[in-house]
Amino acid sequence: YTRGVKNRFLLIGLAWCCLSLPAALAFAQETGRTPATLTVDTAQGPKILVLSGIAQVQVTDKASSAPLPEAWSTNTRTTVNQGFTRQRQWLRFSFQVKDTSGPVPDWLLGLGNASIGAVRFQHHVNDRLLTELRSGTDMPFALRPVASRELAFPVTMQPGHHEIVLQIESYTSLILAPTLMAPLYWFESGSNESLLLGMFCGLLLVMALYNLSVSMLVGERSFFYFSILLFGALCWRVADSGLGSQHVYADFPSLHEPALRISLGLMMLGTLLFSRDFLRVAEWSPRLATGLGYGAGLLVVSTLFPLFKHYPTVGMGIIAGSFAVCLWTAILATRRGIHGAAPYLLGLLCFTSGVMVVIAWHKGFDMSPAWVAHALELSATCLGFLGSLALAGRLQEERANRQRAIEEADAKGSFLANMSHEIRTPLNAIVGFSDLLLTTHLQPEQHTFLERIQVASRHLLGLINDILDFSKIEAGKLVLEERPLDVRNLVNDIRATYAERVSRQGLEFNVQVDENLRPGYLADGLRVSQILHNLIGNALKFTTQGSIGIEVVRAGELREENRLVGDVLFRVRDTGIGISAEQSARLFKPFSQADASTTRQYGGTGLGLAICRQLVDLMGGSLKLDSTVGQGSTFAFTVPMRVDESLQVQPARPPKAVQQDPTLAEKLDGLQVLLVEDNATNQLLTHTMLSRCGVTCTVANHGGEALALLEEQVFDAILMDCQMPVLDGYATTRAIREHDTWRDVPIIAMTANALAGDRERCLEAGMNDYVAKPVRMHDVVSVLLAWTKGRPRVSELQWRDRKQTVSR
Repeated sequence: YTRGVKNRFLLIGLAWCCLSLPAALAFAQETGRTPATLTVDTAQGPKILVLSGIAQVQVTDKASSAPLPEAWSTNTRTTVNQGFTRQRQWLRFSFQVKDTSGPVPDWLLGLGNASIGAVRFQHHVNDRLLTELRSGTDMPFALRPVASRELAFPVTMQPGHHEIVLQIESYTSLILAPTLMAPLYWFESGSNESLLLGMFCGLLLVMALYNLSVSMLVGERSFFYFSILLFGALCWRVADSGLGSQHVYADFPSLHEPALRISLGLMMLGTLLFSRDFLRVAEWSPRLATGLGYGAGLLVVSTLFPLFKHYPTVGMGIIAGSFAVCLWTAILATRRGIHGAAPYLLGLLCFTSGVMVVIAWHKGFDMSPAWVAHALELSATCLGFLGSLALAGRLQEERANRQRAIEEADAKGSFLANMSHEIRTPLNAIVGFSDLLLTTHLQPEQHTFLERIQVASRHLLGLINDILDFSKIEAGKLVLEERPLDVRNLVNDIRATYAERVSRQGLEFNVQVDENLRPGYLADGLRVSQILHNLIGNALKFTTQGSIGIEVVRAGELREENRLVGDVLFRVRDTGIGISAEQSARLFKPFSQADASTTRQYGGTGLGLAICRQLVDLMGGSLKLDSTVGQGSTFAFTVPMRVDESLQVQPARPPKAVQQDPTLAEKLDGLQVLLVEDNATNQLLTHTMLSRCGVTCTVANHGGEALALLEEQVFDAILMDCQMPVLDGYATTRAIREHDTWRDVPIIAMTANALAGDRERCLEAGMNDYVAKPVRMHDVVSVLLAWTKGRPRVSELQWRDRKQTVSR
């Protein structure tokens, strides 16, 4: 409702003026006017009372057992004690009763207050003591002379001059509204008040439970803090109204004063914490957020310990100061445009207005006590309603933000997929053609140039993979797979991969694997391997002499929920340049390296270690660095892996061969392959690769052409691109699988879509396998051989006979 208003304080100021008008008018009145009088309800019973002039409330500060007549003084306020001391007070009411016909009735004198510690009641008739009774919250409810929430005493209405003397003693502010009426009407009036009080408490309870339930469902702390605020206000009202003494701790009167103190502190504690969290104070004013936190702690100390009891002025000052700080914080947050701050501020202003009205009444201004009580309840209800409304708006805002985040993540994922495709497509030609050129007769200089091109292309592919992996992690698109992992075989493969390079740099390569490692670990071996490759690549990059090493240790096992989880510790050591403590502080941050000179000398994007840290965190482990400048570094990471106890120990297989099988290509001689590819360069590259293997390759520019070719020719396998005009690879594959004639032909995706989920999407569409670009000749030959080995190669005549049979 403040949208479109240039000055947000305009509406808030108008609301403040309207809500504070009653209190402002009350403060504007003169203080010297007629004091409060005893209200006598003569209209609801026999007219037997005649006041002797104005029945005034009298008060004295004397602590004597009996007041002296000359010591009485007129009280000019409705409250006789501000609640800062437990000072004994004496009050006196005088009135005249005429002769009555019939039996003498007992009326009830209600004090209009249910939270007075101790009350001593004396009823004098014609200067003779007729009745002396005691009541108050300091005594059990069953011993009260009148079983009611409000403190009351029976008054025998016999003819004569009546004088009632009350000795009161309490820590609470003694607001009195003495009323004398017949019991029937007194209880009827009390029932109406109890009904309104019950509605108010029920409303607060519903709002508190609602916010507590929402906090448990959505995990939002603001709802929890607001429920504390509402529960505190509810408990304070229950204690102050007498419901606590009547129903909750009726037999334990000593709990009344702590209940008032703690509930009031709980309400203000909730207000402080809610203001700090809901208004996001830490984001725009850390010092104010710290102050609110210290204020909450001070408030807890002041309410739990007897600070209120021995130093009530200090305690009330802490509460008043806390409320003022919350109000000022809400004003600042509204000015900064924090979502939901305006309705919360309006709720605080409503509550402040109610408190101002009560203070005005405390100071002796002429107001109806019932109106004042209802004003306080209404203002608290407004605070609860507007606060809940602000929280609902914040929840709606967060839902909208989450929806936007999901849409942005989807858009980012789509962008990454397109970028991956667009980058890998030309890179595929660079890598593929350089591989093909290396198989031709070249001059030594040309061979050297091509090797440099291959090294550069591999480096470029690594950078692209790092950027895409980091983007996938940031977008939440990276999904870990849990598969059987033999750690020994994984380490052997890595050692075989880097053995030649380590030897070429003149370094020692030390590998140690714990003999106690289990064979039945379940983890994402691809990601564990990626972390090791990154760390070993860094070690090789920054080490010019000495050694590098890998150490794998079984760190421990723990059984959780009927499953065994083992920690495996990996260490990668080097004797390189080392890293200082200052440099290591920013080493794991994205796009950061030790210093600028490192980037200039050694290159890199600074993403490798950041990706390692995030992958380790995703797997539930930890990554640590121990390094000394000039002596080397040790990166250690622990990965918790679930253990499949059913797996038996298998002998470690030897390191996989680095050299390709030269006879592999000969096994594809005579194969008929359909290549569905829209990029002319990749068409030429793949066609050349397959032709050198004796494969007959037919090219289709898109899925529509592929389906047309399948109507006329027979193929042993199909290499399918995914992103193509007219008909993409997924739709083409589904159309092929729905056709009875060629539904069994192996389809291998050969695409530049290399993000998480792309492989699964290809397999879900009906493809048999997946190869990501850039591809090498060995990769294409291997996957074709895997899916055509052992399958009979159907001649064209046999295929046509089969087609005619299906048609019939």
